[in-house]
Amino acid sequence: MIEDILQDKRFANNPFLREHGTRFYAGAPLRTHAGYAIGSLCVIDTKPRTISAHERMLLQVIADDVMIEIEKRRAASGMVQPADKPSRSVSTPAP
Repeated sequence: MIEDILQDKRFANNPFLREHGTRFYAGAPLRTHAGYAIGSLCVIDTKPRTISAHERMLLQVIADDVMIEIEKRRAASGMVQPADKPSRSVSTPAP
């Protein structure tokens, strides 16, 4: 979670974020059953803000539900499942 992008040294000078007026970001990883991170479910806003621990947990619950649906569709399409060994290069964000 980044409460105010303009106050975060990592993103304050990002031209894309400035151009679009992005000020707040919260994301939850989208992970396969094997542990692969394939993206994130994000909430963004043009105003600085914060979310509670409960809201962060709800964001992750929604991300997990999204992954259940993605994997159901993948299984229904007959696509081959990835190996059961997750990538070590992806880290879980701090709560």
